[in-house]
Amino acid sequence: MPQVHRFEWRGLTGLVLRVLDDEHHILGELIEGPLPASEAGRAIRMSGSCCFVQTPNERVMIDAGLDADLVSRGLAAEGLDPDHVDLVVVTHGDQDHVRGLIRASGEVTFPNAWHVIHEDLWAAWVDGRELPRVPKERFVAALSPRIRCVHGGRCPAHGICVVDAPGHRLGHLAVEIATDGAPFLHVGDALLHPAFVRLADRRIPGEDDPGLAAATRRALLQRAATRGALVAASHFPFPGLGQIETPGGGFVWSPRPLLAD
Repeated sequence: MPQVHRFEWRGLTGLVLRVLDDEHHILGELIEGPLPASEAGRAIRMSGSCCFVQTPNERVMIDAGLDADLVSRGLAAEGLDPDHVDLVVVTHGDQDHVRGLIRASGEVTFPNAWHVIHEDLWAAWVDGRELPRVPKERFVAALSPRIRCVHGGRCPAHGICVVDAPGHRLGHLAVEIATDGAPFLHVGDALLHPAFVRLADRRIPGEDDPGLAAATRRALLQRAATRGALVAASHFPFPGLGQIETPGGGFVWSPRPLLAD
């Protein structure tokens, strides 16, 4: 059973579901260029999660984790049925975000949902260019009847829009959900840890295009700060919810668990 965190934000309710055990890294091994000695050897912890959000009109999954049964059990523990999910937004094609879309039997985990995916990523799945990341043939066959291809700026449902967030992986999307005030902004893997909020301009060699990814990080941080958004990030220490503040002109992560009653 995954750990589940319930939250509320300006008329939205949601769940963050932990789908991976925490990973421990050394900051200096993840980032390009020199850091002060105290920073270079700093141990950081990265979680792994996907997210469910209930809006006034839609039940939305953002990514689906690595294991469909694990995510389904987490939803069921909160009284939610995968059959009742209306929309699944895929931030990108890494396995810990998409393998949970399909059960071991080959059935779609969320059979009544439209699956929103960047048009470039879907094209790559169809022609096999992303084969190392997911079992392409099964995914294309199972999901094709329920796919909506998008690009940044599109709104696949009322109040739910996607934002191009390139650099980390092909077709990476962030998801912004409108509220009666500041929005909810899920940044997927565009931000991997709070340390990279403060070091937004530094390159992370493990990303597909480190320079572009750094520009994306800065743009999303500015968007979140300007709009006062509640930010969710897939690999921040669980539950990975917070806001971006700008004291002195730099970006700072401020955790906001917002635990629901």
